[in-house]
Amino acid sequence: MLERELKYFNDNKDEYLRIYPNMFVVISDDKFVGSYTTQEQAYEAGIKACGLKPFLLKQVLPDGDNTSVPAYSLGLLTR
Repeated sequence: MLERELKYFNDNKDEYLRIYPNMFVVISDDKFVGSYTTQEQAYEAGIKACGLKPFLLKQVLPDGDNTSVPAYSLGLLTR
């Protein structure tokens, strides 16, 4: 699950590091939903844009420092 979103993030990571360092991005399928200052803002935007469909919420950090918070891991969606 979320393989497409992770691939899209990784394919665009250099650009995100340049434009959105330390911000949180939301990706659904192979579509960039937006960038946000806080995880909470990103999560709310992801729910608004994607509804019950899984999406990737990931902070843009250099390699080794990335954290991802898919909506289903918060217990709000089931597989």
